[in-house]
Amino acid sequence: MILAPFVVLAATFEINFFIHTGVERIGRYIQVFYEEREGAAGWETIAMSYGTKFPSGLDPLFSIVFASAAALNFLSSIAVEQRRSAWIALSLVGHLAFAYRIVSAKALAGSQRAVDLERFRNLASGR
Repeated sequence: MILAPFVVLAATFEINFFIHTGVERIGRYIQVFYEEREGAAGWETIAMSYGTKFPSGLDPLFSIVFASAAALNFLSSIAVEQRRSAWIALSLVGHLAFAYRIVSAKALAGSQRAVDLERFRNLASGR
């Protein structure tokens, strides 16, 4: 029962990552199939070039927030389950796996725009 808040935290992160991925993919679709075909730079093209020229350090995945919440959750599980070392070990493994997921999701999100842009361009050209 002590891992229930952790499961909710991890599920919330996955939903956040899924929404971010979908929104970015829709943006690249609009950019390739509507803006590039018309030969005019629209919202998506300008927003993408703005992000590359003026990096702001924003984190749309809220990775620091989720990592901090996971650390706090782990520390609270230690306090609650002091006498059960097996539960603490299980909690540690779960929290470390979640930390790895946050880092890997952030890396995937960082490269997604370029990958999706290239894939949609290939689809648009009929390759």
